[in-house]
Amino acid sequence: MLSPEMGKKLKLMKGFRNILVHRYGKITDELAFESIASGMEDFRMFIREVEQAIKTHKNSAGTSNKR
Repeated sequence: MLSPEMGKKLKLMKGFRNILVHRYGKITDELAFESIASGMEDFRMFIREVEQAIKTHKNSAGTSNKR
């Protein structure tokens, strides 16, 4: 399960994606680059949380199947 903090970050990322898609001509390359560069740690955090959720799920599935 993702943390509430990550949920908030994902909502913000979705908002930025919508701005890029719907207002593409009004966004400068510099603004897009700065936003993406400053958000790289958020992507890394997301990857870590997903990996941890997968490990937790695998561990709990493995122990529940043992009899």
